[in-house]
Amino acid sequence: MKDSILNKISGFTAKLTQLKWIQGISRGGMQVMPFIMVGSFASLFAGLQFASYQAFLTSSGLSSCLQWLTNCTTNIIGLLFMYFISKSYAKVLGIDDRNIGIMGISIYLMLCPSIVTDTGVGLSFDYLGAKGVIMAIVLALIIVQLYKYILSKDVKIKLLEGTPDYVSNSFSSILPFVLLALFALVVRFVFLFTPYKSIFDAFYAILQIPLTALVGENIFSQLILNIIAQSLWVFGIHGSSIIDTLRGPIMFGLDGAQQAAYAIGKPLPNIMGMAFSYMYYTAIMYPAVAIAVCCFAKSKRMKMVGKMALPASFFGISEPLVFGLPIVFNPILAIPFIFIPSIIMGIAYLITYLGLVSAPIGVAVFNIPLAINGILNGSWTIAVLQIILLILSVIMWMPFIKFADKKALEEEKVGELKSDE
Repeated sequence: MKDSILNKISGFTAKLTQLKWIQGISRGGMQVMPFIMVGSFASLFAGLQFASYQAFLTSSGLSSCLQWLTNCTTNIIGLLFMYFISKSYAKVLGIDDRNIGIMGISIYLMLCPSIVTDTGVGLSFDYLGAKGVIMAIVLALIIVQLYKYILSKDVKIKLLEGTPDYVSNSFSSILPFVLLALFALVVRFVFLFTPYKSIFDAFYAILQIPLTALVGENIFSQLILNIIAQSLWVFGIHGSSIIDTLRGPIMFGLDGAQQAAYAIGKPLPNIMGMAFSYMYYTAIMYPAVAIAVCCFAKSKRMKMVGKMALPASFFGISEPLVFGLPIVFNPILAIPFIFIPSIIMGIAYLITYLGLVSAPIGVAVFNIPLAINGILNGSWTIAVLQIILLILSVIMWMPFIKFADKKALEEEKVGELKSDE
């Protein structure tokens, strides 16, 4: 029965991770991370609210430089997602065209809404950033599939044999891009006759706002997703990578809104985001387990695992604990591993919602130890809450570690008796 359930779960997750569009989104999204991190720190340094510091930034001209750095990184993550997912998805599908990312950006801009000013018609920047992330993902998948279909029909300019590859490759992209541009033109024209006036406005109103409210900003949805991710870990499946592939773009979008508001001194619009999730979930979960093992375990095996895993746990590395204790296929440790992180995150959300602790400003803090990542997210109060929740988490882990350790001690004694014989 157990093997049957495990095989079904493993088979389902294996099929999910092998889906080419999932691979394209996952690989492309990871390539956006350097830009998000640079923009995050630019927003952090631009928004530190100290009068003398802000006066220095203004007088030296650094304020505008930092804002421009943010504008060219996190404020264009819609474009970045479009570019990298287009390239990654094309590579997964076996399409060898270096121009596909640039084509994607061009199509994206063709469909963006325009604004009318006294000097003429210009491009609206509203959807270049966080507001355009979901649209960018969907559009990248569609454009790459259309491009693949066009190539399958052999619609391209063919040059004479002996023409250098870099020349023939450039010409082979012309006709497919013309057809994609015509497709974008038709879509843009059709949406002019709708109440939304553009596909971006329609998509944002119909799908992205409800999806963000349902998945991104909803703490209960986040806790359910966390429980699913932790449950998959218990079966030896990297649940976080699967769940974060699906919710990551929404969460990064929320972080982008936080950074943009903080950089210009406006109230933070959200609590949830990838920064909040990492700080109160991953950054606390693994150190808590390692500390609990080091403090309460007496068996040689568990103490050794705890000491080896402790330094790495502060940097979000879980494998020594998950496979070393082990937590995988361990019903005793599976219970706290599945539920305690979500309890801690729920407490953090409630305290932040009540205004007792500042909301994070959305700085990407992956693999940065707790307390430090709290301060980087704009407030020492976050760091204090992290430490308190870490202590609480260790206390919650204590009875489970002691129970598991008792069994480990019994096994060690049996082993010693057998060796004596």
